[in-house]
Amino acid sequence: MDCARVSRRGESQYRLSGAAAFTRIFGNGRRFKGRFVQIIINPGENPIPPHLPSTRYGIVVGRKVLPRAVDRNRFKRKVRVLLRTWRNALSGFEILVLAGKMARDTINAAVAEVEQLLTLALPAQKPDVAHRTKTP
Repeated sequence: MDCARVSRRGESQYRLSGAAAFTRIFGNGRRFKGRFVQIIINPGENPIPPHLPSTRYGIVVGRKVLPRAVDRNRFKRKVRVLLRTWRNALSGFEILVLAGKMARDTINAAVAEVEQLLTLALPAQKPDVAHRTKTP
């Protein structure tokens, strides 16, 4: 039974902490809005301090959004699992996930929306390979 558990050892190093990190993302990041969530991605243009990993994330869920702590924690846990699977693809980015108004039964839809917004955001952060047009 213990072998099925995923080790979360060292996960705290990937979390955003401190007002300076959140201010940096709010000031320099790109916003992608969905129905339930909004993500802000700060590309690696601004230097991340060298003692921190290149991929860091923060998840913000207010009490007005999900009044029950159980639901807030469930949402954050599911988003953390999703971001853990995307960690290699998000190398060099700082990500902030802001939860909007949702109901208890839409938590899974909100997490799926985070994944959709990440797939939308990644090509936008890369060079214009996807936006090149064919020349005759």
